[in-house]
Amino acid sequence: MLSWLIAITGASKGFGTCVALALVDSWIVKGASRVDFILTGRDEKGLRSARDQMIQTFEKQPNANRTIIQVVTTIADFSDPDVLDAVSDSILNAAPSSSYTHTMLINNSGSLGRIERVRNLSAKDYRAAYDANITSPAVLTSHFLRRFGGAEEGTWIVNVSSLAAVKALDTMSMYATGKAARDMFFRCVALEEEELAKESGRNANTRILSYAPGPMETQMQKQIRSEMPDVPMKEMFVDFKEKNGMVDPMDSARKMLAVLEWNKYENGAHIDVYDVETFLSAGDSLNKA
Repeated sequence: MLSWLIAITGASKGFGTCVALALVDSWIVKGASRVDFILTGRDEKGLRSARDQMIQTFEKQPNANRTIIQVVTTIADFSDPDVLDAVSDSILNAAPSSSYTHTMLINNSGSLGRIERVRNLSAKDYRAAYDANITSPAVLTSHFLRRFGGAEEGTWIVNVSSLAAVKALDTMSMYATGKAARDMFFRCVALEEEELAKESGRNANTRILSYAPGPMETQMQKQIRSEMPDVPMKEMFVDFKEKNGMVDPMDSARKMLAVLEWNKYENGAHIDVYDVETFLSAGDSLNKA
């Protein structure tokens, strides 16, 4: 009996909601007897909408009478670093069970921070951005691994990354450094989990992926276009919109799940949506970390 626990942060809108919907129609749900979802975010209405869409999508699936799914939602505000341990506990306490054959955490939530050049930023700006983009997912991941890591058939952790993790962007230093730090954090997690497996004499079964979903027409892109100062890079983001260069978020979510199903990526790898087809056709593990 295969059972899954899947927790998704930032699930109330945008790419997070698309990931949740894609999961309902994925290899994970189709092959399991039970799947429990925890959706977190700051918008209660958005979380309820995501949950309702998931259930409606699932009920249309041919396996709807063979798989049990349960979707619980929990409001989570990661903006206060002093209560992150308590917030992480409250999220994971929402799990309907304490034992699963498979577990997955998708760290999707994040913040752009102030879109300004470094000489115009303050300590307060940095603290807020780095707490949201680095400290929060790190703390939640620690709690998740203690509670649900080392599941019998495997644990997966996905860090929703960005091109900004590997490419400098004018006026987006806070966002870019946050994403780069997250990528490195999760590479360290991948290494640690492999070492822990060796020390305990068991096979390593914790898989880590940093996935860059591409430029999508979400609230984040709209914020970039409206708040970015008039620097040359702004034209790139405007062109994405005007020249139909945006990635469809549902398509990107499905490609992310295809990479997870393929499961031959280097543990801790950074994979961009534009490279997915190359990876899936390669046949062997490629290291993009």
